[in-house]
Amino acid sequence: MDAFRSHATWSAILIACVTAACASEPYRPLPTLGVSVQADALDVTIYQLIATPERYDGKLVSVIAFGYFETGFGSENRWAIFPTRDDMEHATCALVYIDLATELQPEAEKLAAFSDKYVFVSGVFEASHPLPPDVMLVNEPCPNAGILRRVSYVSHWEFGD
Repeated sequence: MDAFRSHATWSAILIACVTAACASEPYRPLPTLGVSVQADALDVTIYQLIATPERYDGKLVSVIAFGYFETGFGSENRWAIFPTRDDMEHATCALVYIDLATELQPEAEKLAAFSDKYVFVSGVFEASHPLPPDVMLVNEPCPNAGILRRVSYVSHWEFGD
């Protein structure tokens, strides 16, 4: 009788494993835009870019942030990175705009796969120049946000355990 229970137990475990494997979707890695991050890029946080943009103005940086990539909004694309999902969902101006390098422009449609995910991005940071208190731009929702220009690398970022 014990041999039967042991066999039945192992059979149940095997069936459970096979069922779980068949029910789950296969792993599909997200695309990567660009070849690699340049070795001389400064590793910074998005908070550093937002809080002290003048320190990184004109410098090649790499940053991990929450991606928002909406392609084809009218004649423009809306690409930005935020510190967190909450910042994106509440449309805070705690963001950095994204501008792809010329060689990556043909692959721009692939950016949609990175929306609502944390991304690793590398490009040249351009700090915005503060507006005088009496000036307001109508078409620019976050005029004091910096821009990551000539972005040469974008990949999905998963936090380790």
